[in-house]
Amino acid sequence: MQLLRELGVLVLWLSLFSGLVYVFKSISKSGWRLAALEAFVFTGFLAWSITETLSAFEAVTLTGIVVSWGIIGLVVSVLVLRILREPERPTLTKALAALATNARQLPKGTVFLLVYLFFSVSVLGLIAIVAPPNSSDAMTYHMSRVMHWQQNRSLDMYPTGILRQLDLGPMAEIGILHLQTLAGSDRLANLVQFFSLLGSLIGVTLIAELLGGNVQAQVFSVMTVLTLPMGILQATSAQNDLVVSLWLVCFVTFLLVQMRGRITLPLCLFAGIALGLALNTKATAYQFGLPFGLWFFSHLLKRERSKTIKPLAFLLGAAAFILVPQYVRNANLFSNPFGTGHDLRNSLISPATAASNILRNLAIHAATPIEPLNDYFEERIEAVHEAVGLDMHDSRTTWMETHFTVDFSNQDDLAGNPLHLALILLAMPGLLLSNRRDRIALLTCAALGFVLFCVLLKWQPWASRLHLPLFILVMPATVLSLGSHSKSRLGWIVVILLAFFAIPYLFMNPIRPLVGPKNILRQDRWSQYFMDRPVMVPYTELGEKLLALPCERIGLVSYHDAWEYPIWVQMQSSGRQLFIQDVLVRNISNQLEKDFMPCAILATYPLEGERIEYHGEVLIKSFYMEPLSLFVSLDYGGLR
Repeated sequence: MQLLRELGVLVLWLSLFSGLVYVFKSISKSGWRLAALEAFVFTGFLAWSITETLSAFEAVTLTGIVVSWGIIGLVVSVLVLRILREPERPTLTKALAALATNARQLPKGTVFLLVYLFFSVSVLGLIAIVAPPNSSDAMTYHMSRVMHWQQNRSLDMYPTGILRQLDLGPMAEIGILHLQTLAGSDRLANLVQFFSLLGSLIGVTLIAELLGGNVQAQVFSVMTVLTLPMGILQATSAQNDLVVSLWLVCFVTFLLVQMRGRITLPLCLFAGIALGLALNTKATAYQFGLPFGLWFFSHLLKRERSKTIKPLAFLLGAAAFILVPQYVRNANLFSNPFGTGHDLRNSLISPATAASNILRNLAIHAATPIEPLNDYFEERIEAVHEAVGLDMHDSRTTWMETHFTVDFSNQDDLAGNPLHLALILLAMPGLLLSNRRDRIALLTCAALGFVLFCVLLKWQPWASRLHLPLFILVMPATVLSLGSHSKSRLGWIVVILLAFFAIPYLFMNPIRPLVGPKNILRQDRWSQYFMDRPVMVPYTELGEKLLALPCERIGLVSYHDAWEYPIWVQMQSSGRQLFIQDVLVRNISNQLEKDFMPCAILATYPLEGERIEYHGEVLIKSFYMEPLSLFVSLDYGGLR
């Protein structure tokens, strides 16, 4: 029954999305790809609207979500039926016939690439569904905040030792929340990122066309995006880097459509919603989106002049509207609408530190499996820092206690995109010397976004995944610069090399492998949660003791990097309804603890002593297996 429920949710979502594409195609008389991007943005807006509305009444429940989507599905069905009665309606038959005609006209090499693309997408879809969400950030805060929202029936703030659960943009997790609540499991959680990749691919083909690319260029552009190592690894995870990429791709596409055609208020509205969703997903969208917004603004000033205010108001108003609820929550708790900042902002800004961060961020993508080459890059970068009087590991421009190194990695937090960086650098001279201002402007906006990122934010070892939207956005212009017609040898050499080197990332994701002795088809689901951190035994033992307790109120003591989600997985799989809330919190969210009295306290890191006193009640340590401890109230058998 559970499998049927999960499959039913997936089928219904795809049906609803297809209906929205059909409706937007009919209303706007635009192409199918633009209608698909509009449907993605509108679906995100609906998910956000439903969640925020239900949250205001503490009604984020299965019933509330089913009723909300049920009403929307009914409205979409009525609209589709009405369109079907129209004499000049878009039909699936005509679309498929046109697609078949175009496919027959494609060169054999292009058809081969399309087969490769279909195969790659299918493999990623299989991994996304079969593997559980198991990246470190998912265990710490992405999935954990979803469980708190489900339990609290609201997006309201709650006490936690992991502040990332509170102040970071919630949009990606809102998508997971809906799928997880409807499916009754986390089986579909990774699909939020997977579908975001598909949406980004659609947007990339449209950007390539708007920049003057033919079908071959569009296929090559998709190939370069689908072979990004970080994109492949992220597509099967429950993180949010592809989600923010999708919204930014939609934002830029809607702007380009208008700059190539006419300015329309509906598209400005869609662009604003896409921007708002991006900003509400990840704060890096501020740096990456600003240059593209200024490009559009300058275009409006030149072309519309006195009519600039209205479309700009639609765009910015829609974006701001989506940000208000999270801003208010952050302002109420942290006295800052942007939250805590998590020590990510540079405390020293100067031309020298900007150059330092630019070098170090580029070096992440320069790392290769050849260690001597990595060592050479690191030595050169250190020499540059010494020449300008900077420490390569300066804490003012480096996140917390991390140290800069040039190391190759194939993990979904750390993997770089060396071949794609080389491709961009190789294409830049041709782009800058071309007479295509739109391609130069797109590359310039992406470069400015990267520079803003480096100027404002500290260097981080995992910055590669934060750069993902920029890599996706510049691929069409890069492909067009290198040559993308059917007889271009360079273009073919590039895409074949990228496809070949992408295979290990596709099949041998370290924590979600499709081949090898610990592949996801052979391993049980519970053990797969711990592929990134081998702590399955302590969580298994603790879970058994926790579920055996004759009480339902569990206190949680955690720290900023604690793996909280496996506890929720055990609770959900057992069918036991335990209420879990953080206690003994040492940050600003401790003011939200209120009058909660647990019968047991679970610590996710070693706590000294054999007992804990909380609100005047003594709890005795009854279990310890590093890193977990369990303290139980004397009233519930808290004895050894």
